[in-house]
Amino acid sequence: MHRAKSFKTWALLHAPFRVTIFLDFDTRPCVPGFGAKLAATLFSSSGGPDGGGGGDPDSWADLAITNKYPSQQRHAPSSPSHWHEEHNSACLVLHTASTRTRALLRAYRSAFLAARPPPIRDQPSLRAALASIGGGGGIRHVDLDVVAPRFLCRRK
Repeated sequence: MHRAKSFKTWALLHAPFRVTIFLDFDTRPCVPGFGAKLAATLFSSSGGPDGGGGGDPDSWADLAITNKYPSQQRHAPSSPSHWHEEHNSACLVLHTASTRTRALLRAYRSAFLAARPPPIRDQPSLRAALASIGGGGGIRHVDLDVVAPRFLCRRK
């Protein structure tokens, strides 16, 4: 088992923050103030911090994530097909105070630990969690490829 990926799934599940931003080692910010801008993607539809008000945390998105492949944008986030596609876990913006997000993170960690043979990559476990919890569990998802395409740069 890839110990760093195992720790990643554990750390995300146990993050004590209302909003958690995770970046892989090969992901770097491309704009000043990227943290606040990434966090604001969760609030954008609720009149939250980016909109000038506190916003209702129950109306925030649960997860902002990038698609693994550009062709995934053809599936609406509300479509079951979207949740069965692999997503990139190099940048995750999580509303970690949300019960829906916590359920997703528990499923992500469980899928990672249960995978045989022990996984090197964590994306298949994230895909399994999104497929099982995503659409049916009411996860509210923001597509970072659409709302924040220039916030981050990757070396790959």
